[in-house]
Amino acid sequence: MEDGDLLSETSSVSADAEKVRATPHPEGEDDLLTVAQEGNKKDTNNSAEYPLETFTNWNVTGERYYVEAPIDRLGMFAFHLRTHITSLILAGNPAISYLQQHRSDRLTVAALFFSWLGLEAFLFALVVSNLWLFDARLGRLLALIMAIGFFVSGSLKVLLCLPRPPSPPVTELAKEDYDWAWPSNHALLGTAFPWFIWIYASNHYDLSFIQSIVLLLAIFTWNAGVMWSRVYLGVHSPCDVLAGWTMGCVLLFVVSGFSDRAHEFFITNQSGPLYFIFAAAVFLYVHPRAWPETQSFGEVVSVVVGAFVGIFGTRQLHVAGETAHISLLETNPDSPIIYYFVRFLIGSAIVAVTRAIIKPVTKKAVKTIYSYLDLPYYSYSDYCKRVQQPTKRYTHRMRFRPVAGKVDENSDNRPYDVDLPTKAVVYGWIGFLVAEGCPAVFAAIGI
Repeated sequence: MEDGDLLSETSSVSADAEKVRATPHPEGEDDLLTVAQEGNKKDTNNSAEYPLETFTNWNVTGERYYVEAPIDRLGMFAFHLRTHITSLILAGNPAISYLQQHRSDRLTVAALFFSWLGLEAFLFALVVSNLWLFDARLGRLLALIMAIGFFVSGSLKVLLCLPRPPSPPVTELAKEDYDWAWPSNHALLGTAFPWFIWIYASNHYDLSFIQSIVLLLAIFTWNAGVMWSRVYLGVHSPCDVLAGWTMGCVLLFVVSGFSDRAHEFFITNQSGPLYFIFAAAVFLYVHPRAWPETQSFGEVVSVVVGAFVGIFGTRQLHVAGETAHISLLETNPDSPIIYYFVRFLIGSAIVAVTRAIIKPVTKKAVKTIYSYLDLPYYSYSDYCKRVQQPTKRYTHRMRFRPVAGKVDENSDNRPYDVDLPTKAVVYGWIGFLVAEGCPAVFAAIGI
């Protein structure tokens, strides 16, 4: 057994892990290499802004590669931890294969729908609709859960850099391998979000028995459907989903215990919003970073800044009034239903137009500043469009220790991602519009 092998120094390797590791070239991997090679050949004449020697891409060759993770600073402990969790991820292959053996077009559509219920876009829509239309306090608390959930899952994904299930034997029914696997962010927020709504509704609304049963069934279906969809689609192993579910439960218990007091502190303490801005700075500072870059940190920047700075922090400006904004239902329960649609459409249009204007302007400004300071930079989102990203699925070539004979990259040569400050500005503005700007417009036009 070769020195530096991913699974060479652990005695508790699953049979499935051994089987996958022993495969010389899994079916389809040669095709992946060919596509990546062709993509990178096309990129060789591109601008020096995207120096390929800086961006590791282990798809291009058939050689062994070391997936470096921030936790590797802990030495052999990190190696054993990453190895054992990867063995658990690979041990879920039979479960994924079993679900996929019974797949159908209808089941795949259902899985894609449930997977969408765990996406940032849907969760953000729930936050916005509650802030503007139904229950502003619930909207703010959901924003709090969303920010903490993204931070927890994103930090662990980057800290450990653990692979998604290998394909084959898993069939990719959804293309979501631009990020590391463990834990599942969908499972975490797909647990914390619906069950917090259940707890909140039970404590704050006078629901009848029938209403409670209907809501409970809807919440259970939402949570179970999201977790099932991640395994069925082949983007997560049962180990990833179970970890996300467990962390979602912990987050749910913690936030549920402090939610009312946290919200009361926010609306009554004059400096309360500033604490959220400070929390955002701490979260982003302690969040680990890995190379090659993935979408995790960018998502965390977007959600944490949008929620903590935009929604909570800008309350300090009092644009929507001296008191915290409340929803249309709370302001005027007798409002005609058309007001709800008009308010949501106008607010969404304001947010969309503002984003379309601010994003390119901010990105260009950030590039100009970096050029003036003579700092190396690139855009992760642009880079993803230009060349194929290194797969985050398990391959037989993956190692969790440096490969003998290979020189580690010089971290001093790594460029700055201009997308990160751009996202901070853009989503900070969006959060401000959602919590302060749009409510001020609603009040001005009488809706």
